[in-house]
Amino acid sequence: MRFLLQKEDIEIEQGVILVAEDEGVIRKFRRAYERWEDVRFIRFLKEGNFNFEVVVYQYKKTDRQEAVLQFLQREKGLPVLLVQGTVPEFLREDSYIFPLKDRDIHEGEEKAYNEFKDYLIKQRELIQKAIGGWSYKRDKKADMGNLQNLYTFMLVVENSWRLYQELQGEFSGLYDSRYREGLETIRQNLSEMERFRADYEISEAVKTSIFRYIERYPVCFIEGRECTNELKDIVVYDDEFYYIQEPLLKKMCSKLLGAVSFLQIKREMCQEGMIAAHNAKNGNYTVNRVCVDRMAGTTKRVRFIKIPKQFLISAEGLYLEELKMDSKGTGLNKPDSLHEAKGENDGKHQNRSAQRRERRLHQR
Repeated sequence: MRFLLQKEDIEIEQGVILVAEDEGVIRKFRRAYERWEDVRFIRFLKEGNFNFEVVVYQYKKTDRQEAVLQFLQREKGLPVLLVQGTVPEFLREDSYIFPLKDRDIHEGEEKAYNEFKDYLIKQRELIQKAIGGWSYKRDKKADMGNLQNLYTFMLVVENSWRLYQELQGEFSGLYDSRYREGLETIRQNLSEMERFRADYEISEAVKTSIFRYIERYPVCFIEGRECTNELKDIVVYDDEFYYIQEPLLKKMCSKLLGAVSFLQIKREMCQEGMIAAHNAKNGNYTVNRVCVDRMAGTTKRVRFIKIPKQFLISAEGLYLEELKMDSKGTGLNKPDSLHEAKGENDGKHQNRSAQRRERRLHQR
């Protein structure tokens, strides 16, 4: 519809950015739309003439900023930039950013789309006249600030679809309800975009990555200062903090690294308070912690990323170590040998767990 809207001076300044939670959502998006006649997935930013297509490109952190911005500003088609996990800093200000979730992707809609497109081509003059007559084009009542053009653009598309349904004799009370819901969704999405652009929180992307990682891979949680000879894939914790070594945290955030560097992730985590560091100004985001290997009877100093536990609480109010996330339904806790070596402290451990649950109830 962009051609019809441009005839009425209804235009958006750039394409849109879709932020997917993970690679699985991107794959589902591609499966749903790659066979559509008017949707083209490209491998290179400077590829071909858009010719009023939806042109989709998946962002890589090696892409030049200037080339990405030029891609989003191309006028003939609708540029769509797919980003996984987190949006690079240079794209956050004044961009059209939408979260892309699994539930947003509806497969099997190509037939309905093609029928709508055929109708637009055959009834172009009728639609053009209708668009020109809709007064909300200059309506200031629903002021969306610098998103006003995008709001108007989306509103015209929604109303054109409604007109199409009416002329097909398919408009009903049920569809009218969905239409009104659609308008409200547009407003909510744009309001959310303002918050997304102004207060982007990398902590949420990191939290999602950590939760997904421990769901899929074996991770041991060790309380206090105990450790084993090999600290690989082990999270140390106490009442207030998690202590995660940099290589493990980097693996946990690996799905985000296609868009941003690990250094940027750590820097923004620190800015949001998700990393407790002593010398962050000097680029050092780790802390030294003495760990005790009771089995070997030794101690050693280990460097960790120190994360306040408040950033890693599940929707159910549980800490990571209290969740049973592995595929067999068993808890991701410390090895049995460590429990046995610490048998005299079992009662204290249970008391601390009860205290944590009581604290969460108090926080609510």
